[in-house]
Amino acid sequence: MAQKFGFSRSQPQSPKQAYDLKYNSSRTNILLALILTVVNIGMLIAGGDSYFLFSIFVPYYAVMMGTILTGHYPPDWTPEDYEDLPVLDNSFLVVMIVIAVAIMALYLLSWIFSSKHRVGWLIFALAFFSADTLLMLLLGGFDLTVLVDLAFHIWVVVSLAMGIHAHSKWKSLPDEAPFSMYAYDQTVDAEGMPVTEGDPAATQPMDPSFDTPVLRYADETVKCRILLETEVDGLKITYRRVKRVNELVINGRVYDELEAMVEPSHELNAVVNGHAIAVGFDSSRSRSYAVVDGQQVATKLRWY
Repeated sequence: MAQKFGFSRSQPQSPKQAYDLKYNSSRTNILLALILTVVNIGMLIAGGDSYFLFSIFVPYYAVMMGTILTGHYPPDWTPEDYEDLPVLDNSFLVVMIVIAVAIMALYLLSWIFSSKHRVGWLIFALAFFSADTLLMLLLGGFDLTVLVDLAFHIWVVVSLAMGIHAHSKWKSLPDEAPFSMYAYDQTVDAEGMPVTEGDPAATQPMDPSFDTPVLRYADETVKCRILLETEVDGLKITYRRVKRVNELVINGRVYDELEAMVEPSHELNAVVNGHAIAVGFDSSRSRSYAVVDGQQVATKLRWY
C-alpha cells in the first residue's frame, strides 16, 4: 500500500516530519544511556563484575566509590588493592546512591519534557552530558575501556547537538495540516498512480473502488493503547499502538502500520469501501487525528 502511493513507512513523509524524526531520535539516546546506567549500577550493588560501556559516567562512579569505600570490594581485588583505603560507614554508600539517583532523575526529566519540541530540556541534557564526558576524562583515567566509553559519549553529544539543530530547522518550516497523503479526488495517470494536479498525465479521479489489501486481522486479545477511535459510514476506525507498532485497524482488519520506538509525526493510510482513510500523529500539536475523504472527522489530545 505504502509503496504504491509513492511513500514508505521507513521514510519521513515531509521535510518537517524528517526533522521531527531526527529530533526524537536524539532524545532516544538519553533514554538508552539512562537504562544502561541503571543496569550497571544494579549489577554493581549486587556484586557483579559485568559492565555495559554505553552508560552515564558520574552516577556509576559515585556508586562505585560508595561500594569501595564502605568495604564492598570487587571480587577480583586482592588485599593489596585496598589496604590503604579507609572503610566508611554504610551510610556513605546510601548517600552516593541518592546522589546517583538524583542525577539520573535529571536525565529522565530531560527525556520526558524534551518531547513536543521543548528544546530547552534537550539543551540541558547536552550540557549535562558534556560535563559527564569531561569528568570521565578527569576521574576515569586512560585505558582501552575509557576510550570506548569516550567514543560513546562523543556520539551522544553529537547526537544531542544534531537534535537541537533539527529542532531549529523544524521550527523554521511552516505548519502542515494533518490531511491524507492522497485525497479522495486526487487525479491519477493511466496506470492508476497519483500525479500532481495539472500534470498532462492526469486522466481521471482516483478510483474509489480500489481497496487497500489487508495486512492481517487485528489481534483483539493483545494488550494495546487506543490512540483514537471513530466510526464513519459503517466503518469502525481504530488507531492503536501495540508494543512498538502503530496500527490502522478498520472493522477488525489491519491495513497499515508503523514500527517505531519513539513516535515521530506520521500518517497511516487505506482505501476501504471507496473511502480514503488516514489516521496519524501530529507531534507539533500532540494530537492523534482521523481523516476520511479529505475531511478531518476526529482528533484526540495526546499526553504521552
